[in-house]
Amino acid sequence: MNKVHKRRDSYYQNYFRARKARFLRLIVFLVETLFNHFEDGQLGCPRGRGRQRSYPLGKLIALAVIKQIIHCSYVFLEMLAPSLVGIAPDDNTIWRAATNPKLKPIVDEMSKQVVKTVVFLLPFPLLLLVTDSTGLTVPEKKETTRAMKKVLKQAYQKLHITTTLFTNLILGYKLTPQNRNDSPIYRELIGSLSTFLRELHHLQKRILGEVAGMPERVRTVLGSAASFIERLREFLESPNAQIFLEKIRRVGELIGLTLGDSAYFNLENLKSSLKEGLLPLFKPKTRPEGQKENRLLACLRKMFSEMKELYRYRGLVEAVFGNLWSRNSTSLSSRREENREVETAFMCFTHNLLILVQLTEAASVKPVKELLQQQVAPLTPYAAAQ
Repeated sequence: MNKVHKRRDSYYQNYFRARKARFLRLIVFLVETLFNHFEDGQLGCPRGRGRQRSYPLGKLIALAVIKQIIHCSYVFLEMLAPSLVGIAPDDNTIWRAATNPKLKPIVDEMSKQVVKTVVFLLPFPLLLLVTDSTGLTVPEKKETTRAMKKVLKQAYQKLHITTTLFTNLILGYKLTPQNRNDSPIYRELIGSLSTFLRELHHLQKRILGEVAGMPERVRTVLGSAASFIERLREFLESPNAQIFLEKIRRVGELIGLTLGDSAYFNLENLKSSLKEGLLPLFKPKTRPEGQKENRLLACLRKMFSEMKELYRYRGLVEAVFGNLWSRNSTSLSSRREENREVETAFMCFTHNLLILVQLTEAASVKPVKELLQQQVAPLTPYAAAQ
């Protein structure tokens, strides 16, 4: 029993590394670089409690991201601020910046830029997406009846996310009530990400160029991804896949594969995926005996039976939820709905930023500072055209 437990050692290595001042200052630099690129100067700097002095908003956002990383209180963050960002805001000022609804569009754009940087570093021939949901508790109680008595039960909300396979980047998210079904949210997520997904696909094609196969650094860092892509290419030649590929070619080109559990198996989600150039691979629902089924759904059921070994990679999305829970537990601290949206945006942005730092160290000869500064300056040709 002297074997090293890799998962445990990796957890503690990241845990203690995230609490080193050098690593936290790197995070501050990356956040300020992204914020200065997307902020248009129209947002005012929040003032401290009972003070006339205002604080740079970029530094306050950096402190909010650090809170997500080390999962500390705002009071502790107030003591930590002078050594990291050179200012001394009170805890209430940091909290107001971390839950400011006006910051949500900027944080979302910062998160998308981090995704583009990772795609530039590790390009794939096709986009590989997974959509799933989880529950997050909120600071309120819901009245319910149990054993003929009215009791207060912990309320929660659903977090729906669309992530990438193997790199585990969060591309899109949506916070909904606990009784909202997953199926319609999938169409909302894919529809809102339509332009961004095509931009990522064009960026990958431009980087790969005429190179056949996957870059060597992708094989080195993400070995299982190479075998997945090779198996997917073999499957795309099968008759079951050609039925859907022909429908995709009528409206555009194939940009990727999307995975989902049985909650997303219906005709509307299937058509929505094909419209966006995505080949759907949803786990079929159990069909009642004797009930007729749509022809496209029947073809999807046949295709799933052929691609079961690829569908098992859908479980990688649980690693994304695990990373979010290990840093932020399973709860949201804000009471207002709009503030919860901002809190969720910071969670997803912090998750993507940490993945960028880890993958840069594993796959790039450039430091993450130089890589990010190189990416925030120019726009991709597809984005400029839009």
